[in-house]
Amino acid sequence: MKLSKETLAALKYLATVNSSIMIKPENVEDESTRLFSRSETHALLATILISEKFDKPFITTDLPRFLSIVSLFEDPGFDFSEDMVTITDTASKQKMVFYYSPLHLVEKVQSNKLPKEQPNIAMSFSLSKDNLEKIKKASDMLGCDDIV
Repeated sequence: MKLSKETLAALKYLATVNSSIMIKPENVEDESTRLFSRSETHALLATILISEKFDKPFITTDLPRFLSIVSLFEDPGFDFSEDMVTITDTASKQKMVFYYSPLHLVEKVQSNKLPKEQPNIAMSFSLSKDNLEKIKKASDMLGCDDIV
């Protein structure tokens, strides 16, 4: 699925109203989707009709961070599933997964723990200067202190 520049601009605007958003397939009207956002004080309500049709729900409590991730891609494509969205860019061969289920996040972190003993691992890869710069930019943008 592709998101138009207009839709990304609408999401950026909604992020200024409230950093959380839930896009539901039930909000589809004539092949378009209606987005809603309300400020925490309930003083401001925003609604925008976008041209894309969402078949699966998308929920995030950190829309600005999600949009920051999207800005790292030149021509992003989105694959929404039950608890994550995979963002890919075929031109630059980049791929990133954005999880939005707190339970799934906890499970992922726990399953990614390193073993106590260091196994024998041999790997080789090539990393271009451009890709390293993109990784550093993404790391800084996302506040990942683990990448050094």
